[in-house]
Amino acid sequence: MANAKTPGQLAYEAELVYAPTYPCGRPRIAWDDLPQYAKKAWEEDPTPRPLRPILPA
Repeated sequence: MANAKTPGQLAYEAELVYAPTYPCGRPRIAWDDLPQYAKKAWEEDPTPRPLRPILPA
């Protein structure tokens, strides 16, 4: 039996449906490839994040 997805993972994957790339056009990382600190942030607050454009330096 596969492990059930956590609320954070479900929220992140739902966000990927409507925002599959970063504002710069680069594809967003799959859940399994996210760093642990990012997964922790999603688990602590499994709500959509506003995506902000990446401005040049």
